[in-house]
Amino acid sequence: MQNDMPIDVTQFIQSPQLGEGEGDLPRLLAVTGPLVGASFVIATETATIGRDATNSIQLSAAGVSRQHCTIIREQDGGLSIVDEHSTNGTIVNGRRLKGAASRRLHHGDTIEICESTFFFLNAQAAAAAAEAEISIDLGAASKEAHSFLKDCSDILSLSKARRKK
Repeated sequence: MQNDMPIDVTQFIQSPQLGEGEGDLPRLLAVTGPLVGASFVIATETATIGRDATNSIQLSAAGVSRQHCTIIREQDGGLSIVDEHSTNGTIVNGRRLKGAASRRLHHGDTIEICESTFFFLNAQAAAAAAEAEISIDLGAASKEAHSFLKDCSDILSLSKARRKK
């Protein structure tokens, strides 16, 4: 029996639970629709979603095209999604993909295909982005501290010069 009730995915976005051997591989978590609760690891260069049995993720629901959309691994290791000219479109974060234009996927993005919604989970990319953000903040703080110390040094120099007079 399939469960079409949405599930609470907050725990998966904050701390994705990966199965044995999955490491930090990106994946799609079905949160609504006929596959609700299913998790699909994206370990290959391309992953296809559609009604046809040859797809990586077969989504046998009304309105889903045979070859609905494709997730593609880019040269830098990131993932993008492209709609394969489906009849009812692919929606990412509330925006419909236009034509053959691809859209870069980020941790926590939502992908809607007819009555199904998936969350894109990529813990490794989320951790790398957080680390880069922290490094940038530390770099800015270091510049501010250096500027502050230089100002202090200048003030001390002026103070010593006044005492000598």
